[in-house]
Formats: sequence, structure tokens, C-alpha cells
Amino acid sequence: MGYHSLLTGGRAGKVNIVENTMQQNVLELKIYRNSCHQWVYKKMVNIPRKGFNRAMITKVKDKAGVFAGVGIFNPNSTVAIRFLTANDENIDRGFFLKRLASLKNLKENILGLAAGSDCYRLVHSESDGLPGLIIDKFNDYIMIKPYCAGYGGETMDFIASSLEELYPGVKIMVSPDEKSCAKDGADYRPEIKKYPSGRARAEISEFGVKFAVDFEFGQKTGFFLDQKLNRRLAASMCRGMDVLDLCCYTGGFGISMKKAGAKSVTCIDTDPDAITTARKNAKINGCEVEFLNINVFEYLRDALAKGKNYDFIICDPAKLAANKLELPRAYRTYGDLNKLAIQCVKGDGLLFTFSCTGLVSDKIFQSIVFNSAREAGASLKVLAGVGPSPDHPYSSTFPEGKYLKGLLAQVEKNNYIFPKRLEEIDKTKT
Repeated sequence: MGYHSLLTGGRAGKVNIVENTMQQNVLELKIYRNSCHQWVYKKMVNIPRKGFNRAMITKVKDKAGVFAGVGIFNPNSTVAIRFLTANDENIDRGFFLKRLASLKNLKENILGLAAGSDCYRLVHSESDGLPGLIIDKFNDYIMIKPYCAGYGGETMDFIASSLEELYPGVKIMVSPDEKSCAKDGADYRPEIKKYPSGRARAEISEFGVKFAVDFEFGQKTGFFLDQKLNRRLAASMCRGMDVLDLCCYTGGFGISMKKAGAKSVTCIDTDPDAITTARKNAKINGCEVEFLNINVFEYLRDALAKGKNYDFIICDPAKLAANKLELPRAYRTYGDLNKLAIQCVKGDGLLFTFSCTGLVSDKIFQSIVFNSAREAGASLKVLAGVGPSPDHPYSSTFPEGKYLKGLLAQVEKNNYIFPKRLEEIDKTKT
């Protein structure tokens, strides 16, 4: 098999990404392999001066010379090795076909994610054994989204042809994450050209609700499949309610709830393209939904000032911190947003609030939301703690893959008096 180069030249700082499926080279670690974690950082790898100046698939041995696995090596990344397997095997078409077939069986036959729906995540990166790679199925379309170097050339052809065998008649599309791949020194332009999304649009069905997926202007892979079961849960308890869907994206929660019998639904997002698609989705489903392209904080403060409140509020903001330095701001944003949302929920109404920031733990997020309730003069009766749909697993060898967490709670108001109110009462007595 020939090697396919993703880059034949380029600017300084870029590396040539070459797919080496024969794994002729062997890298040695500076450490003993005492962990099953799928990442090895650059400082832990002995990188020879010759033969390893580009990204490739290679065998890896630890400090003692013990075989550690086969992985993607990239000298341009702080994560120098991403393990594909702990076995001594070739990373060829047979490897990808076997792994993808196993994942299809898990997602469809064991988890039953194809029942009542024609969309799900087939590959969830490290947690599904293909680090830095996302593959989502949307009806007759499959979106491949690399987040790192190493999946170009013949490797991408192996993946695409395996998918075509497993899903006859599907259209394969490649759309790398630009920010992550630029940081990793990867250029997938040949793959984008070979497997283009163009102006393709998919229409998917999720428990009887239809959604348009915009591959050109949509976020991530086009639709947030991780919230599938949470949308279904919210829809099961909203009949006759006034609903507010904050950070609605293309209307997943709001439209599902309106179709399930919500009295009224207002959806808010700052992304005009998302709102445009959301309006199309409402029309597809014959739903009357109010969509507003406005800042959620601005809307909530105005609603609070006018005394406008809701029976059920969904709060699902985008990722708020990409690194630890951004965490303090993220904590404040989550706190302020949830406080305002709780203030706008009717007494005994419902709040379904989420964080998809992986660096924010479940415990910290719960603490932030509870504190927001206290500041809002309310308490929360937690009905459920939730995560993503099971097609978005996390692994014991990569716990960092756990990212989405949510709380479904009933908002109870005026149950107790805060110190500030006690001070006000004392003043009235004097």
C-alpha cells in the first residue's frame, strides 16, 4: 500500500501528515506503561531525529521495551501519541471495519438507539476507541469529523469504505474541526474535496419529531445528538405548560416540547443561522413557536423586570471554558444564568439546566446551581441528574470524555428566609 501525504508543502510550523498503515516504525517512551490512558504527552516520548518529523501511525514500546500499543504519533502536538489499540496489529481497512461494525452493533442492537430515530453517534472519539474522531449518522448521511492529525489519506479511505459497507447508500462527508486541526498541524483539504458536504441538508426523525440538519452552517456535526433522551424526557412532562428554551440552537428541546403538548414555547439563541434553521424545523413539524435572536441575559432581565415567568425553562448554553484559566468566568456565567432562569420560573415550575464544559465537574456544577437557587430566594427539588445519550459514552481509560451533565429540578419558592430578608424584618420592628 502506498503512503498518502496530506501536505506536499506549506507554511512554516506545519508538518507533513503521512498515513503509515504498515507501522514499520517503533517509538520508545521515556516512561513505563503503567496506565491504560489513551494519550501520551510529547515530553514522555523519545523522538529520534530522523524518520519521525511527521505524523504517522506507529508501534510504541515503553521504557522497558515492552510493547505498549499502536497509535497516531504527531510531533506537532503536545499529545504526541493517541493509542488506537493495545494489540500488535496493522491499522488497515480490516481494523476499521471490525471496530466500526462492533460500534454499530452496540449503538443499534444493544442500546437500541435506532428505534424511533434515524440518527445517532457511531464514534465518540477516545471513548469508542478512535481518539480525536467523531462520526455521526444522520438518516442517509454520515458526518466524519476529525479533531486531530492522522486520519487522512488512505486511512480516511479505509474508514469511508467501511462505512459504505456497513451503511449501503449513505453519503459520506468529512468536515474537520478547524480550530483543533490547525493546532494539531493537520490539513484535511484533500479529504474535504473527496468527501464534500457542500450544501447538503439532512432531515432526521427523533421520536416522531423531524429536524433539518445544516452541515454547512451548523455547529459541531450539525445537530446535538447527545441531548436526544433529555429532549424526550422534557417532552414527556410539559403538557399545558409555558416553556422557555434558552440557547435553543435549532430548536431541539422547544419544538419537541411543543409537539408533545406544551401550551406555548419561546426559543432564544444568539446564532442567526441556528434560528433560521429552527424556524424551518417548527414549520416542518407544524408547530407554532416564538423564536428570538437575542442575548439570553438581556431577555431574562427584561422578563424579570416585567414579571413574566414560565412553567418550564430549559437552560443549555454552549461550552464556556476551553482551559482552566477560563473556569472562573465560566463559573460566574453559569451562576448568573441559572439565577436569572430560576427567578423566571413559576413557583413549583421546572428547570432543566445543563453544562457541556468538561472541565466543570458534576459536583461543581451542582454547587453552582444550588447557590444560584439560594441567591434567587428558592430551593430546588432535584428530580433527576442526567448526562448524554448512551451513544456518547466515556471510558475508564479516558475519564476526560465525561462532559455533559444536567439537573432536572422543581423550583420551590418562599420556603425559607435569607439573612438579607431577616435584616429587612428587623428594621420593620424598630
